[in-house]
Amino acid sequence: MLHTREEMQEELQETAKVLSQYGCLKTNQIYRMFPGHDLIVATILRKLKSSGRAVGDWDRKYIAADSDKLKQADEKVIRAFWVLLSFWESIEYHIPGEYPVCISFFMKGQVYEIIYAARGEEKLISFMLEPVREYPRRIIIVEQKEQIPKLNIQGVVGYCAVDDDGTISHFYGEEAKEDRPEKTV
Repeated sequence: MLHTREEMQEELQETAKVLSQYGCLKTNQIYRMFPGHDLIVATILRKLKSSGRAVGDWDRKYIAADSDKLKQADEKVIRAFWVLLSFWESIEYHIPGEYPVCISFFMKGQVYEIIYAARGEEKLISFMLEPVREYPRRIIIVEQKEQIPKLNIQGVVGYCAVDDDGTISHFYGEEAKEDRPEKTV
């Protein structure tokens, strides 16, 4: 099957995006993203490398968005990406997760999480994934203090506003209803 220049460009962009999102993957995972197109994938990998958009450790068969990510290859994410690839054709959206979730994805109207439970971390992960019994502590960013009384969010420990220059105005408890915010940078 011949690829048009546009199709190849789309695949190149998708590969660059995936590398940017996940940091470092196995080169054969990139090939798995585009089954049956080995020559195209080889061309894409060469283009990414020659343009500086990817680096590789070809002895270990890794590819990454940059040399720092290559050095910090996360085997948990790499393993989770393999699971993701097993659903690749049906996936509508995917993103890296936050520990203990390695990857979250959307498929057939459902949200899924891929979790890697390392030996010795079973209790920790089980605890972290328990149903939430209490609301987490939350800090809410608002554009204007006047928004605060309109909000009804459980577990709020504070409100703040952030200026374009990074200055943060904090509003705590009853202060949230007064005109005395504490300003910090």
